[in-house]
Amino acid sequence: RVLSKREAAEILGVRHDATLKEVKVAYRRLAIRWHPDKNKDDAEATATFQNISNAYEHLCKDHGIVCMLYSHQDWLYAAEEGDLDEIKSLLDAEVDITMHDRWGFTALHKAAQRGHGAIVVAILQHNGGPQLLRQVIKLGGSTALHLAVEKGPNRMFVVEEILKCCSAPEFVNIKDRNTGKSAMGIAKGRLASAIKYGTDDVAQEEKLVALLERYGCEE
Repeated sequence: RVLSKREAAEILGVRHDATLKEVKVAYRRLAIRWHPDKNKDDAEATATFQNISNAYEHLCKDHGIVCMLYSHQDWLYAAEEGDLDEIKSLLDAEVDITMHDRWGFTALHKAAQRGHGAIVVAILQHNGGPQLLRQVIKLGGSTALHLAVEKGPNRMFVVEEILKCCSAPEFVNIKDRNTGKSAMGIAKGRLASAIKYGTDDVAQEEKLVALLERYGCEE
């Protein structure tokens, strides 16, 4: 049976004249709650998710657009690609920020590695965000801070935002399981390498080491 506009709005819990943004936020919140991946072997949840998706598609068509249905990968992909608007939309919809890929990369890891500073800030300011600084990836055991120090653009900005959020020793002095180095150890290693090979990165690496020292980071 084809839903009416009013029925679709009731399923999503919005007014029948809700804006597209209101529809999207309502859909995301419900989709995250009832997604089959989150409710394994739950036929009722699967049916509810389908009804939610049908209602969303109906209201999107009413607004003249083709909608994209929610996938848990949307959160990680948005962080990797630097899509701040999508990240904010998913945070508003109460996405599970601890979600990670098969290698253990959370959205915070991906944003830190790619140098997406605004996304790093948005995640860390969200409830539970700072706790992600403890989480390590499966390959190598790196934290988001390790990745921010080691590679990617905007390193100074991303590293400082992480440290401003939380500079407690138990967060920032975690050591990479493969190398046994903390963020400070990685930074000093990069500085030593830049000096040894006479690259143009010496001044930048010195600033990064000084930044970590200012926040009490240790080797």
